[in-house]
Amino acid sequence: MNPLFLLIANICIYLLTSKHLFNDGALTPENFEKNFRFRKEEIDKAIVLESARWGDYREEVSGVTYTKNEFWLAEVNSALEDYIPKRRDIVIKQFRGSKNELFPDFMPPVIEIDEQSTESKKIIKLINPNSISGDIYYTVDGSDPRMVGGNIQGIKYSESVVVENSTILKARFLLATGDKWSALAKEIYLFDEIYGENLTINEIMYHPEDDYPEFIEVMNFGENPVNMGGFTFSDGIAYTFSDDEIIQPGAGVVLTDDILLFKNIYDFDAFGQYEKQLSNSGETLILRNGFNQTVDSVTYSDSIPWPEIADGDGYSLELIDSDLDNSLWSSWKESNKIYGSPYTTIAELDIDAGIYPNPFSDVITIKINTEVLSTEVLQIAVYNQLGSKVRTIQSTSNNSEIEVNLGGIMPGLYIIRIDASKTTQFKGAVLKAIKLN
Repeated sequence: MNPLFLLIANICIYLLTSKHLFNDGALTPENFEKNFRFRKEEIDKAIVLESARWGDYREEVSGVTYTKNEFWLAEVNSALEDYIPKRRDIVIKQFRGSKNELFPDFMPPVIEIDEQSTESKKIIKLINPNSISGDIYYTVDGSDPRMVGGNIQGIKYSESVVVENSTILKARFLLATGDKWSALAKEIYLFDEIYGENLTINEIMYHPEDDYPEFIEVMNFGENPVNMGGFTFSDGIAYTFSDDEIIQPGAGVVLTDDILLFKNIYDFDAFGQYEKQLSNSGETLILRNGFNQTVDSVTYSDSIPWPEIADGDGYSLELIDSDLDNSLWSSWKESNKIYGSPYTTIAELDIDAGIYPNPFSDVITIKINTEVLSTEVLQIAVYNQLGSKVRTIQSTSNNSEIEVNLGGIMPGLYIIRIDASKTTQFKGAVLKAIKLN
């Protein structure tokens, strides 16, 4: 056999066996049937129309009228009862029967999650499904436990594997004779969100004053960490995040065009330095995830209705509220502070606050016990038990007490979040209050 053809065949078989034929892959009988039934239901009604249109095509030749119940459903049932349950084993038998031994006579390890696993910790068991002796070798860094050429580079399995970070686990079974490996078993465990739907371009310094740096701020307004591996800014600027970079919930990153100048001006390090410069007249910024999906995009401008003061006068564009659509000009304003307020990871302090009366009827008073916040602008958001925001209030804490009217909302438990301006060192306080009938 041509060596190149053999190499290509082995690569195809590797992909089939390691990704699809075993360990809950797409071509296991169970998942094959599930996907088949989904597609069948998807076109089921259309088959009636298809039968009406083409079912009697050339009936004068075949003498048959093809109908849904007599022909379509019969073929569906044949696939479900005969083809799908048997096909994987037939394919494996064909691989094994090849004179080039395209598939070994034994199976890859079975990967199981122990029932004691939690959302933050997976306990993995590797099981030898074969009746022959040998050992299981595994890796948790995405590499193959079998080196090119057949040598071992994995860890010998002896006890359960504990996984607490996003990991690609790969495992193979090696015969006791040490000369033959099984196909590859692979499983991906994700503890971080990887699609980035809650990432938001939150601040843009596109036209700073002379001798000041540009910057872009990206915030994670979701509840889970986002693994930034493969994320890129594809338009406006050019920047690619590394695989080990994670944005925690409620945190952000700042990218700039000059990391040294940024450090000199703002007295902390920007997250990274991008290529190109932002257009002073406006352009489109696009952030994409590792699957090349658009996560967020903003098309800003230097002319009305966008804030003109952000065009060279030292102010940045800031998103008014994280719940607003940042693709709309009306969601943006000039920064409260000259030179903007890029996100920094400096240590934050708790806001000491309380509520009275609690339970309440219509009006509550929020008492701020942190003296330095007596004149600070505070953002107060009220959420119901379903997580929907029912009130948003911006207020200064005059005499350290803020009165909030919650008349008109239904009785029940409410969550009240208090946030200081992001230019301070204070993080939000979360309080609970009960409204009476």
